[in-house]
Amino acid sequence: MNDTLMNLMAECLEISKEKLTQNTSIHNCDQWDSLRQMRIVLKLEEVFSIEIDEEEAMDLTSIQEIQDYLDDI
Repeated sequence: MNDTLMNLMAECLEISKEKLTQNTSIHNCDQWDSLRQMRIVLKLEEVFSIEIDEEEAMDLTSIQEIQDYLDDI
C-alpha cells in the first residue's frame, strides 16, 4: 500500500496506521463515518492534487478502492 495514503487515512480516521489494512472500509471501521468520508476525499484531493467528482467519491469506501482509484489516474 502507498505509504502516503496510509498516513492520510490514519490522520483522517484518527487511528493508528498499524491498525489499517487494505481491507479497512467504511463497513468495518467504526471511525469511518460519512463526515470522515468527506474529510478523506478532500484530503486526497489536496495531497494528490486531483479532483474527485461526487459519484466517484461515493465509491471510495475502502483503502483498497482508494488505492485502485489512485493507480488508475
